[in-house]
Amino acid sequence: MGSRLHRSVVLLALLAVLPLAGCSEASGQPKGTEPCAKDKYDAMYFAVDPRGAVVTFPQEDLEQHQRRGFRPASQEQAKALVRRECPAGFR
Repeated sequence: MGSRLHRSVVLLALLAVLPLAGCSEASGQPKGTEPCAKDKYDAMYFAVDPRGAVVTFPQEDLEQHQRRGFRPASQEQAKALVRRECPAGFR
């Protein structure tokens, strides 16, 4: 379980850096697209559900989801989900 917590911390650290390397609000974003709140993914865990979809859920629900067959998402999967959910970056 310690390695999974470590992965979660790594993913959260990755997300903290995304605004620096990610989308710029002023750079050709679709009209009407609002940036996500900086804390959108605070205390969230990125996982892959049994069907293969990448999802997030509160870290306190990790054990329950693990029992249901969820596994940790890779950094690439987490980045793809964040880009899809927050195409305008973060504010």
